[in-house]
Amino acid sequence: MSTPMPTTCTDSVKPRVGLTAPWVFLLLLVWISAGCAPTPAAQPATVDDVRAHALAWLHSQELDTGGFPDSQGQISPNSTSTVLALLATLPADEISEFRIQDALTALQSTLIDWLGAKDSGPLARAVSGVTAAGGDPRHTAGQDLVADLWANYDPQTGLFHPESLFRHLLAIQALSAAGETIPAAAQTAISHLQQPDGSWSWRITASTQPTLSNTSTPSTEPPTPPTTGDVDTTAQTLRTLAALGITADDSRVQAALTYLAQTQSAQGGWAMDADTPPNADSTGLVLTALGELGLADQPDPAIRAAQAQTWLATLQQPDGSFHYSADLPGAIFLATLDSLPAFQWQFKP
Repeated sequence: MSTPMPTTCTDSVKPRVGLTAPWVFLLLLVWISAGCAPTPAAQPATVDDVRAHALAWLHSQELDTGGFPDSQGQISPNSTSTVLALLATLPADEISEFRIQDALTALQSTLIDWLGAKDSGPLARAVSGVTAAGGDPRHTAGQDLVADLWANYDPQTGLFHPESLFRHLLAIQALSAAGETIPAAAQTAISHLQQPDGSWSWRITASTQPTLSNTSTPSTEPPTPPTTGDVDTTAQTLRTLAALGITADDSRVQAALTYLAQTQSAQGGWAMDADTPPNADSTGLVLTALGELGLADQPDPAIRAAQAQTWLATLQQPDGSFHYSADLPGAIFLATLDSLPAFQWQFKP
């Protein structure tokens, strides 16, 4: 009867009674030559690998028109604007397959219906997308998008939106990218809305809205912040401050970093609030903010950024897209757009 094959390579060289040391040595040589040498552990994907894989998936979503779709597969000016703004932050050789000018043309063809009441949120997205693609947001589809966005600015509060800090932040980022000078009052409003724990909330209410006596001088009685902030808006605020040239040693940034350290999950990621598991969107936004603040090479010691990046990479699927969380695919397109920028840096432990 033939001898069964060993189930593992080590089984084939277990010492046998009666075998002398030379025979064991010869068996070991045979074992190695037969391909049973230990296999090196697979190396984890690099940030370049993760980013390239995600970009390949994103390129596969590009429509024939050059634009990018909504959940129904129709061209979405919001998706297209967001993608164009993202691509502009990446090296030219990594985005050469994307049809940027076609995407810009597709975006311009859909702007009028999308902008509607000219809310600062969509306007900011449009200005960012057009600017990123090399277009002129002051002369796009017969409109001056920059002037329309400025029309939403209230010098008495310093806000571009009366109810949404997130949209206020998008407006500042868009106008800054378009070469506009941001009023001091718009930055002061951000400071007024920071909560005692260092966070910011997306929502602005009548009781929290700052009131400024002019465009640069805050009132003597700042508003009472809302009772709770959220990770996403805090990260977006940090990104906005970074775009304005604010550095990591700023007191507002330091307070926000303390908040983010306290809200980081055991797995390493972040959720929008403490009652839900970590997700790709929140984690990607935080890591991108940290990278833009220059904290990839010199991380805040209280924040486990390298662990967060490793955890986020586990949400990448075989096709290159990202799931919203470990148990929920969620909005894959948005999760991928929020995750991809976080892999522009290799965060150090």
